[in-house]
Amino acid sequence: MRAGDGALGREPLRPDAPRSEPLRNNRVAVYILVRLLLGLALLLVASLTIRDRPEAMSELGGQFRLAAVLFLVMGVSAALLPRFGDRPAFPWSQLLLDTIFATALVSFTGGPISPFFPLYFLNIVAAAWLLDRRGPLVVAGADAAMFLGMVAVKGLPWLRDLFNENTLLLYSQLTLQIFAFVLVGLLSSILSGNVRKARAALAVQVRQTRELQARHDLVLDGIETGVLLVGRDGQVVNANASASRLLGPTEGRPVAELLNGAERSWEQHFNRGDQLLHLQCTRMPMAEGGELVMLEDITRLRQMEAAIAREERLGAVGRLAASLAHEIRNPLASLSGSVQLMKESEASPLHDIVLREVRRLNELVEEFLDTSRPVRLDPQQHDVGGIIGDVVASFRNDARYRGRRVLRTHAEAGLPRVRMDGGRFRQVLWNLLLNAAEATPDFGTIEVQAELVEDELVVRVRDDGVGMPEDTLRKIFDPFYTTRSGGTGLGLANVERVVRAHDGRVDVQSVPGEGSTFTLIFPVAGPRPSTDSSAEPTLAR
Repeated sequence: MRAGDGALGREPLRPDAPRSEPLRNNRVAVYILVRLLLGLALLLVASLTIRDRPEAMSELGGQFRLAAVLFLVMGVSAALLPRFGDRPAFPWSQLLLDTIFATALVSFTGGPISPFFPLYFLNIVAAAWLLDRRGPLVVAGADAAMFLGMVAVKGLPWLRDLFNENTLLLYSQLTLQIFAFVLVGLLSSILSGNVRKARAALAVQVRQTRELQARHDLVLDGIETGVLLVGRDGQVVNANASASRLLGPTEGRPVAELLNGAERSWEQHFNRGDQLLHLQCTRMPMAEGGELVMLEDITRLRQMEAAIAREERLGAVGRLAASLAHEIRNPLASLSGSVQLMKESEASPLHDIVLREVRRLNELVEEFLDTSRPVRLDPQQHDVGGIIGDVVASFRNDARYRGRRVLRTHAEAGLPRVRMDGGRFRQVLWNLLLNAAEATPDFGTIEVQAELVEDELVVRVRDDGVGMPEDTLRKIFDPFYTTRSGGTGLGLANVERVVRAHDGRVDVQSVPGEGSTFTLIFPVAGPRPSTDSSAEPTLAR
């Protein structure tokens, strides 16, 4: 959501704050334009009158001259506006000029009975628009003084001729006109003051609303919970920063394309690039229509729950292995010795099969025992590139895969020595190569890459095998989970235990039909002292 235009921390507007100069200039410019239209109307009336009565040309000569002077004054005013429009005296000068023009026009067209007498009132109203609340009263007084001055100059005989010697009507007319000046000026002043108070109050309210909007947006953008505002048409109207971070661009998109839950609260998986997110979603309907959808990223929580569940299963395996190992090993030793004696007395292919299966059972028991024991490390400084080269060379010579797999290594030049348990690292790398070979068809390719990223060693084992679906990815580190016939399901579980014991982590990316990539991340400085010989592996970070 975008923050409001008002910035936090700025002082609110005061009711008596002066108007900005651009606003005043704009109003004066509009006022000059209105005067121009009035001048054009005056010329039009005069032209129509001359057309209908050509003999009135002599009578209207003064009006034409007045209109010409008015246009000249307006042109000069428009030219001076950019330079002097910000000065308080400029609108006063325009209103004074209009008072003079209105008086001249009224004088030419009948004085107190002139049809242009209302121009005085327009001048007073314009003062209410351009000036403060005292302006209309001052302009009304100036108009009244100019009008009375014009009447005095014309003289009483002229007035009596206008009113046919009706003195009562004459004084009544003048009294009403003076009263009209006072009344219009007073009402315009009151109206101007009220409008300015309302405008100032509105400005303060707008300011406070913007500040509230800014704080509201700041809070929404600061929380970790994603918030989507969905309109009545089902499209996302707005989203906070957390929602955009989780879902990407959302505004204007149907919410059904982003989220697939129909109930009030649900959990779903969301693919963001190559990362799988677990989102807890909650929707709330709004009174005015639409709904509010809140998103919470619980990926870390689910990962921790899965790690704890694996630890619990490993603990159960350990207890089972510890109780059964002794009972199984003794019969296996006896069986192996007996078959060896039988083989010496009478060789048979069946003896080799039995011995091979006995060795397999013994290896399985060893795996069980290794799973039940805490991961004990002997961290030393090791040349990681050398270890990777040795393991890959040994794997190339494995009779099961020799000539049927292509192994490539890419070790970054100048890799530093890393503090780790070299034997455990060999075991991890061998298990991953074995897993990749089992998942890769004949003549497939397996790549091992090693590089330094900041203060961490990153080792990637990539294959172009069958890949794994999403549900398999979530279980591959679970003990006894395997998709391979004859597998124990303990190889990858031990890989994760060893890496985590080094204070590292394992990431897996896989696409069905395209292959998988296992990424091992080890701190170059080695595991923390508290975990070098810890009784239990730590949870993945």
